[in-house]
Amino acid sequence: MTISDIICSFKSKCSVEYFGYLKQRNLYHSGGLWQRGYYDHIIRSEESYLMCHKGIGTTAHNAAPIRL
Repeated sequence: MTISDIICSFKSKCSVEYFGYLKQRNLYHSGGLWQRGYYDHIIRSEESYLMCHKGIGTTAHNAAPIRL
């Protein structure tokens, strides 16, 4: 099993659970649930860690709010 297989399985299971949750509550979701692809990066130094940490914070800050 590759990392790609694991990510695919995880995303699939989460999607099924999420859309099941919405359906039970008569809620609607428009648009995509996941961004296309994913990016792996092995953190090998403190500098690399700090770059990833900064990127995660920026991404989370700029993300649209989730509306249920």
